[in-house]
Amino acid sequence: MTPLASPAFTASATLKPLGFDPAKLNGLSERLIRSHWENNYGGSVKALAVVKKQLAEALQNKDTPPYVYNDLKREHLLRTGSVVLHELYIEVDDDRIVGPGAVGVWTKADSITAFDDFRYGEATAK
Repeated sequence: MTPLASPAFTASATLKPLGFDPAKLNGLSERLIRSHWENNYGGSVKALAVVKKQLAEALQNKDTPPYVYNDLKREHLLRTGSVVLHELYIEVDDDRIVGPGAVGVWTKADSITAFDDFRYGEATAK
């Protein structure tokens, strides 16, 4: 009898629609937001689906070396984090991100990968 894969590995992944009108954002073009949604978020969702499939296959193969499973779990964690952070922004309903110079949660979440320091809150003028 073949063991069933964990539901976490077999769930289907679909892109969530943007929860706001990207044309109304000041300072960030609609084209930029839609491109990011399709390529960055969409790419993460697709990659997560592939990793989930590979994990399910690895669990069914008794000869899978532990280091291969470990690498897949690490990739699963990375892709899950990316999808979750992008979805936090997609679902955001916050009037503060539409004003001039405002930065959305999505942009801040992406910047974590490029910068060491991340702070969220009211900006103070110097």
